[in-house]
Amino acid sequence: MVELDSKDVETFLSDARRARDADQVGLVRQIPIERDYDDGRIFSAHLEKVVDSVGDCAAVPFAAVDGTVKFEVLPINARRPSLLGVQVFPALLGKPEIIRYVASYANEIPPDDAIVVSRPVRTDYREFADLLRSGESAKQVIARLTGPGNRRPVFVYGIGVILATGHQNGCMAGDAHEGNFMPGPEGRTVMIDHEVWFRFGPGTSAQCATDLAPLLPTFSSADWSAFRLGYLTTWPDGGRVIDLIEFGDTTGWLNALHAKDFARAVVALDRALDLCPTTDESARMVLLANRAYARSRNNQSASEDIDAAMNISVRIAPGFLPLLVLHASVANSLANQHFEATRLAMTLMTEQWPPIIVESARRVALHALSGQPITDMDLPFIGRRGNDLVVVPTTNWHLGRDS
Repeated sequence: MVELDSKDVETFLSDARRARDADQVGLVRQIPIERDYDDGRIFSAHLEKVVDSVGDCAAVPFAAVDGTVKFEVLPINARRPSLLGVQVFPALLGKPEIIRYVASYANEIPPDDAIVVSRPVRTDYREFADLLRSGESAKQVIARLTGPGNRRPVFVYGIGVILATGHQNGCMAGDAHEGNFMPGPEGRTVMIDHEVWFRFGPGTSAQCATDLAPLLPTFSSADWSAFRLGYLTTWPDGGRVIDLIEFGDTTGWLNALHAKDFARAVVALDRALDLCPTTDESARMVLLANRAYARSRNNQSASEDIDAAMNISVRIAPGFLPLLVLHASVANSLANQHFEATRLAMTLMTEQWPPIIVESARRVALHALSGQPITDMDLPFIGRRGNDLVVVPTTNWHLGRDS
């Protein structure tokens, strides 16, 4: 058992998630904020807030498993009648299946509503691939927002502003379909109904994406462009939410790559590969190629990853092979393997490949021939939108992709 006793919210959440991922049970003695609560004010809602903030976990009051509480069926219309009047802290926290297993050993097994489970999240949005494929630039969206007949784009832009404001402050709308918003005065969008719930700190990517998911079935591609602009203008860090919806990034690797935080990207891509089915070859090709990119720029060997990505590309996506070969050439250059970097670059210097590939290969070869690693070349990443493999630029991301 691990004690989760930090009063700093971010430290507490980090420690709790680390314990969860290691299949450990954490002991939470108090609500993790620097504020005193009287015993009577610690209700089950506070425990719900803790588990929703950690995510993908469950918790049960220690009093519910050590025999302190004698449960009885209460004819009360309450969310968690079994926890009425129960001191919920200290509590045990961990993966739902582990907490249920621990609770099963109590002399009196706690009822289902005494075990608080985090809200489910959605991470697969591939069915909306056509909706998310808009090629509209930020400038084009702004032109629609300020042009004639702009009622619809202004309305959905405003929904993005409202949800982003909530998400960055730990407030989830809970029922964000279009019918719960309406155009207000002076072109402002207003929320007229909700099932709001709160967490500590900004929502996770999966929580925020799940919160806005009810909007997607009624959105057009143009609506999505206006919504994402409102969302990202209000909360730039919400780009990780957009990355999850558009590219299926559940661990934050794309955000880390764009920030050039390659150590964090490697860790995130390690997790993503652990979660990725071995049968999903296109997803694995994307993750392996990007991990090779991150490793090569983090002074780690990338050869095994890039070779595996190229082998998959030959079978399912030969059109991406030149880009992967270029990635391999740069990785070898950064590792001071200049002969191999030159050999790979030379295979790309023919007219059959796009000029940008040829010119990039020429630059790598010139550096390699002079015995110098090429340290100033930012290559595009590979992503998957829906079931389609796409090239993702390294710069001008999100709001600036019109440049």
